[in-house]
This record gives sequence, C-alpha cells and structure tokens, in this order.
Amino acid sequence: MAIYFDRPLRGKRVLVSMIMLPMAIAPALFGILMKLMFNDVAGLIPYILKNFFGMEVGFFKDFNSAFLTLAFMDIVQWTPFVFIILYAAVQALPRAPIDAAIVDGASRWQLIRYIIIPLLKPTILIVAVFRVMDALKTFDTINVVTGGGPGNLTMTLSILVYKLAYTRGDFGLSAAATIIYFFIAVLAANVGIRFLKRGGILA
Repeated sequence: MAIYFDRPLRGKRVLVSMIMLPMAIAPALFGILMKLMFNDVAGLIPYILKNFFGMEVGFFKDFNSAFLTLAFMDIVQWTPFVFIILYAAVQALPRAPIDAAIVDGASRWQLIRYIIIPLLKPTILIVAVFRVMDALKTFDTINVVTGGGPGNLTMTLSILVYKLAYTRGDFGLSAAATIIYFFIAVLAANVGIRFLKRGGILA
C-alpha cells in the first residue's frame, strides 16, 4: 500500500485519510463495532455472506474461526499504523538507486524486490518490533468482542490477569501471572533489540 500510494493519484489525500480512520477509533469502541458487524443474528457480515454467497459462518464457534476473526480485526485496525510509517519511509527513500535501476531497464517488480524493499528493511524491522510488543498487551478489543471465549479459547495473558484479579478476586495468582507477563515482555523486547542490532539499526 505504501509503495502504491507513492505516486500521483486523484483524491490521494482523501484515500489516505480513510485508511487512517480505523486507527483513530478507540480499541474498545472498535471492538464493539466489530462485534456488532460479526454478530451471527444481526451482523452485517454474516448477512452478506448468507444472502449473497450462501455461506453460513460461525465466526466465534471454535478456536480457529475465533482466532482468524480476531486477527482480521487487528489487521484492519493497525494496518494504518504500519502503512503511515512505511509510506513516510518510502517517500524519504533516496531517488538515485531507484532512478538508476529504471534507466537500466528494471521492471516495477524488480524495482520493488531488489531496491525498495531492501532500503525499507530497517523501517520494516522497527515496525515489526513495535507491533509484536503491542500485540503482547492486546486487551481492549478481545475483551469486548469475546471476553476470552468461547470458553478460554481466545484468552490472552492480559485478559487472564484481569479476570484473575477482578472476576475471581485471586490477586495473588494475578500478581504471579503479571510477573510472568513482565518476563515475557522483557524477553520479546530483547529479541526485538537483537533483530534491530543485527539489521544495523541500533548500535
């Protein structure tokens, strides 16, 4: 998307603004909107699938369907975050190697594969680290949409900590889970920093 929008397009400002809309919505509110849209009885998406494609899909009936649905929601909401960073990075790329490749007769795909993506690698690594760290603390959307269900199939560690403390009243176990959560976050951060150092982004 970032590469596609790096060209003169009619109405590009409006399109970019529309792409940014999901990120501007609070995660809890976005979760409520998605829950209504995927509702089996009155949801817009099940209605379209049933009446236009003859498909009846239970979006939260088992782990696979619930996981894919929640992953889709996360992609819809946070693609704008990745897009806007990569879009800015694409616009800031040095033009000399790109122009040289065009003069040498490189196709659009070769230009993207061998010039643009390698130049974007540091930015892609940074965005990936940010998204992994953000995914570790996912709470609002999943808690609103499934509450960790059906059963415990979509339970994240942050939801588990919350339920242990404020639903079961087991603050000791909740504190233990929080410590485990902390160590997982530290481990993920260290792995991310190593990736950034390996890519030459951090000294």
